[in-house]
Amino acid sequence: MRLAQKYIDEDEMNAMKEGEWASSIRWDRGREGRERGNRFDRERDAPYKPKYYRYTPLTTIRARALMMVEKANLLQWPQRTRDTPAKKYSKKYCRFHRDKGHNTEDCY
Repeated sequence: MRLAQKYIDEDEMNAMKEGEWASSIRWDRGREGRERGNRFDRERDAPYKPKYYRYTPLTTIRARALMMVEKANLLQWPQRTRDTPAKKYSKKYCRFHRDKGHNTEDCY
């Protein structure tokens, strides 16, 4: 449970940092000649705001939750990545990525 919370906190912190970075360089994109950008420029330049700030902790392991999502056909599965020597001989398997290299519980 602590590991899941750690990853959630990490994701939110990264999103917050990216939002601060985007707002600090927003006007350095050669807009001096234009007075106002169009609607699409304003939307693209808006800093990231997470939809939720607190997430409900999981009551089951990720692999089991993933099996339930898989049965309900709720998401599009990612394409497989290239095999590397480290992955080729790894005993760890991720059910989400359907690939070797890390466990499902360690996936983020």
